[in-house]
Amino acid sequence: PYEVPVSKGVQFQVSADKLLSVEAPAMCMRPAGRLVNGELPVEDPLHNGGTTILNDGKNNPPTYALGVTPDFPSGIVALEFGCSAGGVGWPMVIGFYDSNLELVGSLDFHDVDQQEHSTVKTLQFSNDGFDATWFTNDDTTCHTGADDSVPRSGHLTIDKSGKVRVSNLTTGQSSVPCP
Repeated sequence: PYEVPVSKGVQFQVSADKLLSVEAPAMCMRPAGRLVNGELPVEDPLHNGGTTILNDGKNNPPTYALGVTPDFPSGIVALEFGCSAGGVGWPMVIGFYDSNLELVGSLDFHDVDQQEHSTVKTLQFSNDGFDATWFTNDDTTCHTGADDSVPRSGHLTIDKSGKVRVSNLTTGQSSVPCP
């Protein structure tokens, strides 16, 4: 498990196993709900919206980072979620959890990019927040649809009320040439 000093002699720990049963944020045309083995159970297979899963759904361990902030002195966890509907991945979502692994808030990368796809690549705690890098598509170039080759990065912070802010947002150039 990852450990972070919270105060003198106290450690904040989270294991990947505990993350497999947290409450997933509302996403993927589905309400929030408790994960079972890293996936939100489907109640109605014909009208389920999409599949809410930890990370990328390819049996990789969950992507998460943790730390302590002035608003969360006992600890805060950022956890990556994916969504698949009809075999197409949607923009990823980051759920934020307090030290009791209760959902505090979330960030849907569609709200940041306004694009069809966004795939988180890295997530790490830094400066009272989380530095994230991800790839998305871009409707102004040839990198549209499922082509998520445009790199982006930003610093994510969350306050006690659950409001998530993205700062230091940067967009790079795709390494994939246009046809």
